[in-house]
Amino acid sequence: MTASPNTIDTHLARRAEIRQLLQSGQFDELDAILEPAALRWLDSKGESFGYRWLLDEIRDPQVSAADNLARLRAWRDARPASYHAHLAYGNQWETIAGNIRSSTTADYVDDEQWVGAMMARDHAVAAFLQAMALHERPAVAVQRTMRVCAYLGEPEWLAGLATAAPASPQTSLPLAPPASHDALQAHWPAEVWEQGLSLLAEHSGMGLAELPASLPPGLPARQAGDDDDPKTYWLRTALALRPNDVGALSAYLYFLYPRWGGSHAAMDAFINGPVCAGLTEAERDELRFHKEFDYLGYTAFHPEPDDDEQIDVFLQAFEQWLTLRLPAEQRAVALCHYANFETTRARHVDEDGEVHWDAALLQHAYDLLTQACATAPADVDLTDEAYPGTLFTLQACLWFKGMPDTQGLFRQILLRGARWGDDVEAVLLAAVGSQFGLFGLQVGELDTQALLERGFALDREAREFNLPQLGRNLWGDVSPDAALFLWQEGSARGRSDALMSLSELYAGKIDADYADIDKTAARDWLTRAAEAGHLVARNNLAYAAIDEGRDIPTGEYQTYRLWLENNWKVADRGSRMEAMAARNLSWLMLMHSGSDEDQRTALDRVLPWLWDQSDEGDRETAARSYAIAFLEGRGCEPNAYLAKVWIARACALSPDNEYLQRLNGEINDDSGWFGGWRLRRRMEQARTNVDARGRELTFGRGETDA
Repeated sequence: MTASPNTIDTHLARRAEIRQLLQSGQFDELDAILEPAALRWLDSKGESFGYRWLLDEIRDPQVSAADNLARLRAWRDARPASYHAHLAYGNQWETIAGNIRSSTTADYVDDEQWVGAMMARDHAVAAFLQAMALHERPAVAVQRTMRVCAYLGEPEWLAGLATAAPASPQTSLPLAPPASHDALQAHWPAEVWEQGLSLLAEHSGMGLAELPASLPPGLPARQAGDDDDPKTYWLRTALALRPNDVGALSAYLYFLYPRWGGSHAAMDAFINGPVCAGLTEAERDELRFHKEFDYLGYTAFHPEPDDDEQIDVFLQAFEQWLTLRLPAEQRAVALCHYANFETTRARHVDEDGEVHWDAALLQHAYDLLTQACATAPADVDLTDEAYPGTLFTLQACLWFKGMPDTQGLFRQILLRGARWGDDVEAVLLAAVGSQFGLFGLQVGELDTQALLERGFALDREAREFNLPQLGRNLWGDVSPDAALFLWQEGSARGRSDALMSLSELYAGKIDADYADIDKTAARDWLTRAAEAGHLVARNNLAYAAIDEGRDIPTGEYQTYRLWLENNWKVADRGSRMEAMAARNLSWLMLMHSGSDEDQRTALDRVLPWLWDQSDEGDRETAARSYAIAFLEGRGCEPNAYLAKVWIARACALSPDNEYLQRLNGEINDDSGWFGGWRLRRRMEQARTNVDARGRELTFGRGETDA
């Protein structure tokens, strides 16, 4: 791949142009830009900001995936003979499939996410097949089909068409039965299927794909083994259209990673085998770069800080990585990953929770980042996710450790990031730098307000960006005024995390010496943050109302219930926020609703979830709540025996809890004349009177009634 001769401004102008043409429905003009770009790509080694980049960048990140899809569908419908329209439409469906599945490790993806993603995959594949029928050399369409089918499996309807339908106009195989979603639906329970349809509609605004009746003419026949490994068939087809395509080979190589059932040995055999025989040694090094990326490029695979032996292995691997003959962009990526590795292991937390930074490791990280800046082409955005940790490394070096920015890296990287305007942290830091003359920028050097508008617009989609933490870092290591400015600007735009940060500031949680600590103001900002949707703020306000022990008015109760139900639904799976929302929701409904229906819902839906968690605190909350419910008849028939069972479970989880001991004494009260006999008699009667629902709630998950 060759570097682009253009500048950032040229790329931005072209990107803005194609997005505007799509939005305004100027489809002929759009095709007129993309067709020559596609031909240049087909007959060259490709370029960094060429045809495939244009296809990816035509989507506007400022609008939803469904809205982008609608724009692309309008183009496809208006120009059904446009190869580029069908290809871009399929690309968007591939993106939606990834959004539905999520980037979580496969073990944590729910069944409804899998089926919803596969439904979106079917849309993508159908679009790519349609594109193939419209171009003599549909290399990109074939490559994207390979990728999405390797990612989510080749649909059975496609395999059926390939097996039975004519592979070319000259063959006379029997026609395949009509393609349908029946095979996919048969794999899933009806409830999961419906949930998948709901996810599909939520992300796209559409239902199931209209499947093609046949394959496009000209696709080669499949060979023995292709049905078991369809990605190899699609790679072979792609290389026939564009031989020695390093991009296609790299995409295929990814699915030889161990996490996809491959191995490093299989990757080596592929790189050095007959499929790649036509590559130059430098091109094979590009593939070796992707092979090593399997573990060097993913922080989840990096060794623990105290694993010296494994750290040495990684250091040698990083050094070996840099000996490969790589294009400038790839070398810059490798340098940034190496710098990020060094920065991460430079951080040490002592027994008191204090963070310390290793100066030598940070200096090495800074030197690596200096090389990356010098190596990367001038039009590359070094805050793009392909170049990880650049801002983190600079903050660690310059803010946390106080090192001098001898090479002016912060200014260089922020200026590039501000020009591109795609990374929220870079854009907002550039705004702050221009406002206060920080990070090598002059006061007023950039359009601060334009950057703020851009940054906070990006922040709506950047879930990983942590505005409160960035502000805290600025407050403690750079400038409190800069932090306050950033939070105030975010609050003015209704950003819930900025509102929450101001609440914590006025509460004295950020800086105990802050001169303007004001509890009333803190509560006001907290309320505003909750109203804006901040999960922690909502949880805290609901918990405070519960903890006060007062009667909660109906309107206030309904607000807290809706907040906590939403928190429980949208919090990250397995997070403490998810569990705390369930704890507070169950207690709110059980003790403050005054509604038998709500109390029953707490017992039937929320408490079973808590009891099934691995955290002992969650289980103790469930057991305690059930004990109280059966003692007092909240949402169930009162039953002393079931209360006894549940309080015993709670005490086993928290044997030193004084409240549980008091509750246990109340349930198992054997005081007075013949107290022990009366207690046993009462429990025997209660055990005899256990109803079906109470038994199911208490022993329905395999627990023994001893």
